[in-house]
Amino acid sequence: LEVKRLSLEQAKLEYEQAKVQDQVLLDNYYNVVRIRKANLNLAGLELEKSKVKAPFDGIVKKKIVQMGGFISKGSDLFEIMDISSVLARINLPEKEMKYARVGMEVKVKLDAIQGVEFVGKIKTLGLEADLNCRCFPAEIEINNFKKELYPGMMARVEMIIKEGKNQVVVPRHAVLETQRGSVVFVEENGVAVQKPVIVGEMIREQVQIVKGLTFGDRLIVVGQDLLTNKEPVNVVNQNRKIVHK
Repeated sequence: LEVKRLSLEQAKLEYEQAKVQDQVLLDNYYNVVRIRKANLNLAGLELEKSKVKAPFDGIVKKKIVQMGGFISKGSDLFEIMDISSVLARINLPEKEMKYARVGMEVKVKLDAIQGVEFVGKIKTLGLEADLNCRCFPAEIEINNFKKELYPGMMARVEMIIKEGKNQVVVPRHAVLETQRGSVVFVEENGVAVQKPVIVGEMIREQVQIVKGLTFGDRLIVVGQDLLTNKEPVNVVNQNRKIVHK
């Protein structure tokens, strides 16, 4: 009986020792799993940090590095362009500088895109003129959501410096300069009548008449530099011009 009792006690002792050993083994496995899980999470974090994200949406203009190459912190990888809006750089004549304002709308046309007129806004205006051309640098921002405009294209910009209704505009060559000022000739009842005028803005070959002409006046535009006041003239109907009689 005593032998059996001792055998039982021995069995119980061995059982308790096995439980302790199994627990230690389980704890070891548990720690290994925790460490490997932490390493996995750390690797995922490092992978996420290794992704290169552009600060804005755009198009890759140039690749500076190649796949498999080594890079260091702060290295340039790509050149990216955002062409959702583009800038047109122009030189603004000094006479028109006083009319320009940041935010002012202008018309933009390109020879490469016939029949299409874009609307831009003045973004910046230079404060110092180029001494070679007496022009001020300016930048025009143009919405390019259709991606029709590309860097390097040539553009022409039209700026409306003044806008008025019912303005009298005549050919520039019709206005003569005398010692008493600007004059034009109009036909009244078969004679050329000299009228003093005050001119305004000049646009290409046209000039604005601020004072001196009214709508309906029959302006002489051919031979006017040879006329004298009250000289008889004859209207040539087929050309709608007034010439010497």
